[in-house]
Amino acid sequence: MISYLYNELKEHFQTAGGRDPRTADLPLCNSYAAVIGIIVVYVLFVKKIGPAFMAKRKPYNIRWLISLYNLAQVVFNAYVFIRVTKHFVFHSKYSWYCMPSDYTDFSEDTMQLRKYGYFYFLNKISDTIDTLFFVLTKKYSHISLLHVYHHATMIWGSFLYMNVLFASNISVIGYVNALVHAVMYFYYFLTSLKLNLDLNKWKSRLTTFQLVQFFYFAIRLFIVLTHNTCGLPNFWLWVIFVENILMILLFSNFYYRNYIVKKPKSTKPVKSK
Repeated sequence: MISYLYNELKEHFQTAGGRDPRTADLPLCNSYAAVIGIIVVYVLFVKKIGPAFMAKRKPYNIRWLISLYNLAQVVFNAYVFIRVTKHFVFHSKYSWYCMPSDYTDFSEDTMQLRKYGYFYFLNKISDTIDTLFFVLTKKYSHISLLHVYHHATMIWGSFLYMNVLFASNISVIGYVNALVHAVMYFYYFLTSLKLNLDLNKWKSRLTTFQLVQFFYFAIRLFIVLTHNTCGLPNFWLWVIFVENILMILLFSNFYYRNYIVKKPKSTKPVKSK
């Protein structure tokens, strides 16, 4: 088993960094070092550099900027979800069970999927801006291990997709995740506006929505692992499958601690005079 894992990793990294000729020319998609560097800088900033910078400063009033960012995320993720529906779900090679990553496939649908896959990858990097907002507003309690880990692994996972699993069955992860993020950022947009609305009950529903997507991904990945008729790399399928199981455990723990143990009370909206 150890020998198998070693050989899989050796073979991958010998050809890594622009492994897929259909995506090798895209900026950042051909450099493992650059992506790892982005993740390292992100973690260092939100855990060390940012808090040190804000130590003697008051929280910035950037509610307008946060609202604008959330709205932009809603529009972007909804756009990606709609466009990928056309070029992934209706792709000539689409299969619910197993869809290969054919490095010789330069069809129109595949190259359109490349564009939206790349947009999605860049968006996973820009997702880290919300952590920057937490630092600038000194909401350090929001910068949990789950929050930082999730952002870091989404950057790495989307990069891996563009290099190794592009236009395969794994496209479903970004596809569904774009929908989840459109809904999630719409909730954040509404809360940032400080409207006279009781949105408290939607917190647990959003976490449930995220959990459902991870369960769905795990099921899809398990099916591909047990019916891998399209030649996808088993090693990376197992890595992504285990990652989804870990996310299920982490989000379940978050849900249990925040919505079962604490049992938050719904706050009624203040009536306008």
